[in-house]
Amino acid sequence: MRRGLISWSRSELPDAVFTMRIAQTQAAMTADGIDALVVYTNIARSAGASWLTGFVPYWSEGLLVLPRAGRPVLFVALSKRVQGWIERTSAVEAVTCTPRFAQEAAAFVAAANPAARIGVLELDTLPTGTASALTGEGGTLVDATALYERLRAAADPAEIALTVRAAEIARDAAGALDAGAPNVAAVIAAVDGAARLAGAEDVFVAVAADLARGAAFARTPFVDGTLGATFAVRTTLAYKGHWVRSVRTIARTAAGAEALRLANERFADAVARLPDTSALAAAEQWLIEGTLRSEPLEAFAGSTIERPAWNLDGKLVSITAVYVVNGERVAVGGVAVVGSAWRPSALLVSL
Repeated sequence: MRRGLISWSRSELPDAVFTMRIAQTQAAMTADGIDALVVYTNIARSAGASWLTGFVPYWSEGLLVLPRAGRPVLFVALSKRVQGWIERTSAVEAVTCTPRFAQEAAAFVAAANPAARIGVLELDTLPTGTASALTGEGGTLVDATALYERLRAAADPAEIALTVRAAEIARDAAGALDAGAPNVAAVIAAVDGAARLAGAEDVFVAVAADLARGAAFARTPFVDGTLGATFAVRTTLAYKGHWVRSVRTIARTAAGAEALRLANERFADAVARLPDTSALAAAEQWLIEGTLRSEPLEAFAGSTIERPAWNLDGKLVSITAVYVVNGERVAVGGVAVVGSAWRPSALLVSL
Protein backbone atom coordinates (compact mmCIF):
# COMPACT_ATOMS: atom_id res chain seq x y z
CA MET A 1 0.00 0.00 0.00
CA ARG A 2 1.09 3.58 -0.48
CA ARG A 3 2.28 5.51 2.53
CA GLY A 4 -0.07 8.03 4.06
CA LEU A 5 1.55 11.28 2.94
CA ILE A 6 2.36 12.20 -0.64
CA SER A 7 3.46 15.78 -1.15
CA TRP A 8 4.89 17.90 -3.94
CA SER A 9 8.53 18.79 -3.23
CA ARG A 10 9.04 21.86 -5.41
CA SER A 11 12.73 21.92 -4.55
CA GLU A 12 13.16 18.49 -6.14
CA LEU A 13 10.54 18.85 -8.86
CA PRO A 14 9.94 22.54 -9.69
CA ASP A 15 6.82 23.62 -11.51
CA ALA A 16 9.11 24.72 -14.35
CA VAL A 17 9.82 21.06 -15.09
CA PHE A 18 6.15 20.36 -15.72
CA THR A 19 5.79 23.58 -17.70
CA MET A 20 8.60 22.40 -19.97
CA ARG A 21 7.16 18.89 -20.38
CA ILE A 22 3.69 20.25 -21.09
CA ALA A 23 5.05 22.66 -23.71
CA GLN A 24 7.03 19.89 -25.41
CA THR A 25 3.96 17.65 -25.43
CA GLN A 26 1.70 20.36 -26.85
CA ALA A 27 4.22 21.09 -29.60
CA ALA A 28 4.21 17.40 -30.52
CA MET A 29 0.39 17.37 -30.43
CA THR A 30 0.26 20.30 -32.84
CA ALA A 31 2.70 18.58 -35.19
CA ASP A 32 0.62 15.38 -35.12
CA GLY A 33 -2.74 17.15 -35.47
CA ILE A 34 -4.02 16.11 -32.03
CA ASP A 35 -6.43 18.50 -30.30
CA ALA A 36 -6.34 16.88 -26.84
CA LEU A 37 -4.13 14.23 -25.26
CA VAL A 38 -5.80 11.79 -22.87
CA VAL A 39 -3.88 9.63 -20.41
CA TYR A 40 -5.76 6.93 -18.50
CA THR A 41 -4.47 6.47 -14.95
CA ASN A 42 -5.03 4.14 -12.03
CA ILE A 43 -2.94 2.71 -9.19
CA ALA A 44 -1.19 0.25 -11.53
CA ARG A 45 -0.82 2.64 -14.48
CA SER A 46 0.33 5.81 -12.77
CA ALA A 47 3.46 6.76 -14.70
CA GLY A 48 1.89 8.50 -17.69
CA ALA A 49 -0.06 11.10 -15.74
CA SER A 50 2.68 11.41 -13.13
CA TRP A 51 5.29 12.47 -15.69
CA LEU A 52 3.11 15.34 -16.93
CA THR A 53 1.67 16.51 -13.61
CA GLY A 54 3.20 14.71 -10.62
CA PHE A 55 -0.20 13.17 -9.79
CA VAL A 56 0.14 9.85 -7.92
CA PRO A 57 -3.20 8.03 -7.54
CA TYR A 58 -3.90 6.06 -4.38
CA TRP A 59 -6.67 4.00 -5.96
CA SER A 60 -9.59 4.17 -8.41
CA GLU A 61 -9.13 5.55 -11.95
CA GLY A 62 -9.32 8.68 -14.00
CA LEU A 63 -8.27 10.60 -17.09
CA LEU A 64 -5.69 13.32 -17.51
CA VAL A 65 -6.64 15.64 -20.37
CA LEU A 66 -4.07 17.96 -21.90
CA PRO A 67 -5.52 20.47 -24.39
CA ARG A 68 -3.38 21.92 -27.15
CA ALA A 69 -3.03 25.10 -25.08
CA GLY A 70 -3.16 25.55 -21.32
CA ARG A 71 -2.53 23.28 -18.34
CA PRO A 72 -3.74 19.69 -17.91
CA VAL A 73 -7.08 18.90 -16.28
CA LEU A 74 -7.78 15.80 -14.18
CA PHE A 75 -11.08 13.90 -14.16
CA VAL A 76 -10.98 11.22 -11.48
CA ALA A 77 -13.40 8.78 -9.86
CA LEU A 78 -12.27 9.79 -6.41
CA SER A 79 -14.10 11.37 -3.50
CA LYS A 80 -14.25 15.16 -3.46
CA ARG A 81 -12.61 15.06 -0.05
CA VAL A 82 -9.25 14.44 -1.81
CA GLN A 83 -9.76 17.14 -4.45
CA GLY A 84 -7.84 19.73 -2.47
CA TRP A 85 -4.95 17.34 -1.90
CA ILE A 86 -4.72 16.55 -5.63
CA GLU A 87 -4.76 20.24 -6.51
CA ARG A 88 -1.97 20.95 -4.01
CA THR A 89 0.27 18.09 -5.13
CA SER A 90 -0.25 18.11 -8.92
CA ALA A 91 0.62 20.54 -11.70
CA VAL A 92 -2.92 20.79 -13.04
CA GLU A 93 -5.33 23.56 -13.95
CA ALA A 94 -8.33 21.89 -12.32
CA VAL A 95 -9.56 18.64 -10.81
CA THR A 96 -13.04 17.17 -11.26
CA CYS A 97 -14.03 14.32 -8.93
CA THR A 98 -16.91 12.32 -10.40
CA PRO A 99 -17.85 8.71 -11.17
CA ARG A 100 -18.67 9.96 -14.71
CA PHE A 101 -15.09 11.04 -15.27
CA ALA A 102 -14.94 9.91 -18.93
CA GLN A 103 -18.16 11.71 -19.86
CA GLU A 104 -16.95 14.88 -18.14
CA ALA A 105 -13.61 14.65 -19.93
CA ALA A 106 -15.40 14.27 -23.27
CA ALA A 107 -17.54 17.32 -22.55
CA PHE A 108 -14.46 19.35 -21.64
CA VAL A 109 -12.77 18.47 -24.94
CA ALA A 110 -15.94 19.08 -26.97
CA ALA A 111 -16.39 22.53 -25.45
CA ALA A 112 -13.23 23.60 -27.29
CA ASN A 113 -13.74 21.47 -30.41
CA PRO A 114 -16.74 19.12 -30.92
CA ALA A 115 -14.90 17.32 -33.72
CA ALA A 116 -11.63 16.98 -31.82
CA ARG A 117 -8.98 14.40 -32.62
CA ILE A 118 -8.34 12.92 -29.18
CA GLY A 119 -4.94 11.27 -28.82
CA VAL A 120 -4.94 8.47 -26.25
CA LEU A 121 -1.85 7.02 -24.65
CA GLU A 122 -2.07 3.22 -25.12
CA LEU A 123 -5.42 3.33 -26.86
CA ASP A 124 -5.47 -0.46 -27.22
CA THR A 125 -5.58 -0.88 -23.41
CA LEU A 126 -8.15 1.85 -22.70
CA PRO A 127 -11.21 0.30 -20.97
CA THR A 128 -14.04 -0.13 -23.46
CA GLY A 129 -16.57 1.84 -21.42
CA THR A 130 -14.15 4.74 -21.04
CA ALA A 131 -13.41 4.75 -24.77
CA SER A 132 -17.11 4.81 -25.62
CA ALA A 133 -17.77 7.68 -23.23
CA LEU A 134 -14.90 9.71 -24.65
CA THR A 135 -16.45 9.64 -28.11
CA GLY A 136 -19.93 10.47 -26.82
CA GLU A 137 -19.55 14.17 -27.66
CA GLY A 138 -18.39 13.58 -31.24
CA GLY A 139 -14.61 13.35 -30.85
CA THR A 140 -12.46 10.78 -32.65
CA LEU A 141 -9.91 8.65 -30.80
CA VAL A 142 -6.43 8.10 -32.23
CA ASP A 143 -3.45 6.33 -30.70
CA ALA A 144 -0.89 8.79 -29.30
CA THR A 145 1.46 6.20 -27.82
CA ALA A 146 4.25 6.84 -30.32
CA LEU A 147 4.04 10.58 -29.63
CA TYR A 148 4.40 10.01 -25.89
CA GLU A 149 7.27 7.55 -26.32
CA ARG A 150 9.20 10.11 -28.38
CA LEU A 151 8.85 12.64 -25.60
CA ARG A 152 10.16 10.21 -22.97
CA ALA A 153 12.90 8.64 -25.09
CA ALA A 154 15.61 10.49 -23.15
CA ALA A 155 15.23 11.36 -19.48
CA ASP A 156 15.48 15.01 -18.43
CA PRO A 157 17.70 16.11 -15.50
CA ALA A 158 14.82 16.20 -12.99
CA GLU A 159 13.79 12.65 -13.86
CA ILE A 160 17.36 11.43 -13.51
CA ALA A 161 17.84 13.17 -10.16
CA LEU A 162 14.67 11.73 -8.63
CA THR A 163 15.40 8.27 -10.00
CA VAL A 164 18.84 8.46 -8.41
CA ARG A 165 17.19 9.32 -5.09
CA ALA A 166 14.81 6.39 -5.46
CA ALA A 167 17.75 4.08 -6.21
CA GLU A 168 19.63 5.36 -3.16
CA ILE A 169 16.64 4.63 -0.95
CA ALA A 170 16.37 1.09 -2.35
CA ARG A 171 20.10 0.43 -1.99
CA ASP A 172 20.33 1.80 1.54
CA ALA A 173 17.20 0.01 2.74
CA ALA A 174 18.61 -3.34 1.63
CA GLY A 175 22.16 -2.41 2.59
CA ALA A 176 21.20 -1.96 6.22
CA LEU A 177 20.14 -5.61 6.49
CA ASP A 178 21.85 -7.65 9.15
CA ALA A 179 23.46 -10.78 7.69
CA GLY A 180 22.02 -12.58 10.69
CA ALA A 181 18.40 -11.83 9.72
CA PRO A 182 16.29 -14.68 11.13
CA ASN A 183 13.89 -15.25 8.23
CA VAL A 184 12.27 -13.89 5.06
CA ALA A 185 9.54 -12.04 6.96
CA ALA A 186 12.15 -10.12 8.94
CA VAL A 187 13.99 -9.16 5.75
CA ILE A 188 10.83 -7.88 4.08
CA ALA A 189 9.76 -5.93 7.16
CA ALA A 190 13.18 -4.32 7.61
CA VAL A 191 13.59 -3.24 3.98
CA ASP A 192 10.00 -2.04 3.61
CA GLY A 193 10.18 -0.04 6.83
CA ALA A 194 13.51 1.60 6.01
CA ALA A 195 12.38 2.55 2.50
CA ARG A 196 9.14 4.13 3.71
CA LEU A 197 10.88 6.09 6.44
CA ALA A 198 13.21 7.46 3.75
CA GLY A 199 10.24 8.77 1.76
CA ALA A 200 9.27 6.01 -0.69
CA GLU A 201 5.52 6.10 -1.36
CA ASP A 202 5.32 2.60 -2.82
CA VAL A 203 7.48 -0.38 -1.84
CA PHE A 204 7.44 -4.00 -3.02
CA VAL A 205 10.05 -6.26 -1.44
CA ALA A 206 10.74 -9.80 -2.67
CA VAL A 207 13.30 -12.31 -1.46
CA ALA A 208 15.17 -15.20 -3.08
CA ALA A 209 15.56 -17.07 0.19
CA ASP A 210 18.32 -19.48 -0.84
CA LEU A 211 20.28 -18.71 -3.99
CA ALA A 212 21.90 -22.13 -3.88
CA ARG A 213 18.44 -23.53 -4.71
CA GLY A 214 17.40 -20.88 -7.24
CA ALA A 215 16.88 -17.20 -7.93
CA ALA A 216 13.08 -17.05 -7.85
CA PHE A 217 11.96 -13.99 -5.89
CA ALA A 218 8.82 -14.17 -3.76
CA ARG A 219 6.97 -11.50 -1.78
CA THR A 220 5.70 -13.95 0.84
CA PRO A 221 7.75 -16.40 2.94
CA PHE A 222 7.96 -20.04 1.93
CA VAL A 223 6.75 -22.15 4.88
CA ASP A 224 8.99 -20.96 7.73
CA GLY A 225 10.89 -18.46 5.57
CA THR A 226 14.28 -19.96 6.30
CA LEU A 227 17.20 -18.14 4.70
CA GLY A 228 20.12 -19.86 3.04
CA ALA A 229 23.81 -19.04 3.34
CA THR A 230 23.39 -16.68 0.38
CA PHE A 231 20.10 -14.91 -0.25
CA ALA A 232 18.98 -11.87 -2.21
CA VAL A 233 16.45 -9.09 -1.73
CA ARG A 234 14.78 -7.29 -4.63
CA THR A 235 13.39 -3.86 -3.83
CA THR A 236 10.96 -2.18 -6.20
CA LEU A 237 9.88 1.27 -5.10
CA ALA A 238 8.67 4.70 -6.14
CA TYR A 239 9.88 8.07 -4.94
CA LYS A 240 7.91 11.14 -6.11
CA GLY A 241 6.44 8.92 -8.83
CA HIS A 242 9.82 7.67 -10.07
CA TRP A 243 10.20 3.89 -10.05
CA VAL A 244 13.29 1.71 -9.69
CA ARG A 245 14.12 -1.94 -9.15
CA SER A 246 17.23 -2.84 -7.18
CA VAL A 247 18.72 -6.18 -6.12
CA ARG A 248 21.20 -6.93 -3.35
CA THR A 249 22.72 -10.27 -2.37
CA ILE A 250 23.58 -11.05 1.25
CA ALA A 251 26.41 -13.59 1.47
CA ARG A 252 27.08 -15.21 4.84
CA THR A 253 30.15 -17.20 3.73
CA ALA A 254 33.56 -16.15 2.44
CA ALA A 255 32.97 -18.01 -0.83
CA GLY A 256 29.67 -16.24 -1.33
CA ALA A 257 31.18 -12.84 -0.56
CA GLU A 258 33.96 -13.36 -3.11
CA ALA A 259 31.47 -14.51 -5.74
CA LEU A 260 29.41 -11.38 -5.08
CA ARG A 261 32.46 -9.14 -5.49
CA LEU A 262 33.29 -10.72 -8.84
CA ALA A 263 29.65 -10.60 -9.98
CA ASN A 264 29.46 -6.89 -9.15
CA GLU A 265 32.55 -6.30 -11.30
CA ARG A 266 31.05 -8.24 -14.21
CA PHE A 267 27.77 -6.41 -13.87
CA ALA A 268 29.39 -2.96 -13.82
CA ASP A 269 31.45 -3.88 -16.89
CA ALA A 270 28.35 -5.11 -18.73
CA VAL A 271 26.46 -1.91 -17.89
CA ALA A 272 29.35 0.19 -19.18
CA ARG A 273 29.04 -1.54 -22.58
CA LEU A 274 25.35 -0.79 -23.06
CA PRO A 275 23.43 -0.39 -25.35
CA ASP A 276 25.33 -3.48 -26.50
CA THR A 277 23.79 -6.20 -24.31
CA SER A 278 26.15 -9.00 -25.35
CA ALA A 279 28.21 -8.67 -22.16
CA LEU A 280 25.11 -9.50 -20.12
CA ALA A 281 24.99 -12.90 -21.85
CA ALA A 282 27.45 -14.13 -19.20
CA ALA A 283 24.63 -13.87 -16.67
CA GLU A 284 22.33 -16.80 -15.97
CA GLN A 285 19.45 -14.36 -16.50
CA TRP A 286 19.11 -10.61 -16.92
CA LEU A 287 16.46 -7.95 -17.46
CA ILE A 288 16.44 -4.26 -18.41
CA GLU A 289 13.34 -2.27 -17.45
CA GLY A 290 12.26 1.35 -17.69
CA THR A 291 9.32 3.71 -17.92
CA LEU A 292 8.08 5.09 -21.22
CA ARG A 293 4.30 4.91 -20.98
CA SER A 294 1.79 4.43 -18.17
CA GLU A 295 3.17 1.32 -16.46
CA PRO A 296 5.92 2.15 -13.96
CA LEU A 297 8.41 -0.48 -15.16
CA GLU A 298 8.22 -2.21 -18.52
CA ALA A 299 10.60 -4.83 -19.91
CA PHE A 300 12.91 -3.27 -22.50
CA ALA A 301 15.28 -6.19 -23.09
CA GLY A 302 16.29 -9.41 -21.35
CA SER A 303 17.56 -12.95 -21.55
CA THR A 304 14.03 -14.23 -22.24
CA ILE A 305 13.11 -11.44 -24.68
CA GLU A 306 13.82 -12.29 -28.30
CA ARG A 307 14.42 -8.71 -29.39
CA PRO A 308 14.51 -5.39 -27.49
CA ALA A 309 11.18 -3.56 -27.39
CA TRP A 310 12.90 -0.20 -27.85
CA ASN A 311 16.21 1.32 -28.82
CA LEU A 312 18.09 1.52 -25.53
CA ASP A 313 20.20 4.58 -26.40
CA GLY A 314 19.88 7.25 -23.72
CA LYS A 315 17.28 5.35 -21.69
CA LEU A 316 17.04 5.58 -17.91
CA VAL A 317 16.76 1.94 -16.79
CA SER A 318 16.76 -0.56 -13.95
CA ILE A 319 18.97 -3.56 -14.70
CA THR A 320 18.97 -6.85 -12.79
CA ALA A 321 21.08 -9.95 -13.37
CA VAL A 322 21.83 -13.33 -11.81
CA TYR A 323 25.36 -14.76 -12.11
CA VAL A 324 26.92 -18.07 -11.20
CA VAL A 325 30.51 -17.44 -10.12
CA ASN A 326 32.76 -20.22 -8.85
CA GLY A 327 29.68 -22.34 -8.28
CA GLU A 328 27.96 -19.64 -6.21
CA ARG A 329 24.78 -17.97 -7.48
CA VAL A 330 24.45 -14.25 -6.79
CA ALA A 331 21.95 -11.61 -7.89
CA VAL A 332 22.72 -7.94 -8.53
CA GLY A 333 20.83 -4.95 -9.84
CA GLY A 334 20.89 -1.19 -10.08
CA VAL A 335 19.91 1.89 -12.03
CA ALA A 336 21.80 3.26 -15.04
CA VAL A 337 21.61 5.68 -17.92
CA VAL A 338 22.33 3.89 -21.16
CA GLY A 339 24.98 5.57 -23.25
CA SER A 340 24.67 7.34 -26.55
CA ALA A 341 27.08 8.72 -29.12
CA TRP A 342 28.19 11.45 -26.69
CA ARG A 343 27.77 9.87 -23.25
CA PRO A 344 29.01 6.48 -21.94
CA SER A 345 26.68 4.18 -20.04
CA ALA A 346 27.04 4.27 -16.28
CA LEU A 347 25.49 3.06 -13.06
CA LEU A 348 23.92 6.05 -11.32
CA VAL A 349 24.20 4.65 -7.81
CA SER A 350 26.98 2.41 -6.49
CA LEU A 351 26.03 -1.18 -5.71
